[in-house]
Amino acid sequence: MTTVLPGGFKAWIATVSRRAAARYHHALRKACGELLAELTEFDPESVTWTPLERLSVRQSCLHQAYRFRAVLRRIDFVPVISPGSSHRRGPVTAFRDRAPGSAAEEDAGRR
Repeated sequence: MTTVLPGGFKAWIATVSRRAAARYHHALRKACGELLAELTEFDPESVTWTPLERLSVRQSCLHQAYRFRAVLRRIDFVPVISPGSSHRRGPVTAFRDRAPGSAAEEDAGRR
């Protein structure tokens, strides 16, 4: 995490299906949670005097991510899924557009 795109976005992933977008969402949230858990055990002082080229890939990643713990705690992965013509329920239903007063928004309020 060294560069942030305009608008504060880090990356954009385009998928071939709505199901893939939902899977990416869950996988990215899980990976972020695992990274944060690993960072609680990481001691940045343990690698302070080690030249970067001598760090393992994982140590280098943790060392860099450690500075961004607060951002990682706040970050969210937001799928943007168009409603399409399908009205099936499934893993993508929660990510569909819920315009004020829409049937999807009313339906969500009942859950």
